[in-house]
Amino acid sequence: MVLATLAVHPLQLDEFQREMSSAYGTNSEDIISQARSWEQGAEYRRAVETYLKLSVQNCGDHALLVKVWMKVSLHSTQVPSRGVFVGGAE
Repeated sequence: MVLATLAVHPLQLDEFQREMSSAYGTNSEDIISQARSWEQGAEYRRAVETYLKLSVQNCGDHALLVKVWMKVSLHSTQVPSRGVFVGGAE
């Protein structure tokens, strides 16, 4: 399995996390709900960033964490790297 590296500036990620926490809360159900919304809109980068907010500290369901990490792995391959052409005509 190959994981793509997401190129996100730390300040952007901090701002995004603050925005998400204030708008959607920080419990696992809120995080998963928001990540699924990003998925439905094909916003895979944001879905991955949101799913990565889950950890053993805020989600006691280890089976759920494994499922989420599998989704992160899947979606990280769908996030184009900067400078890489993805589909269509150039």
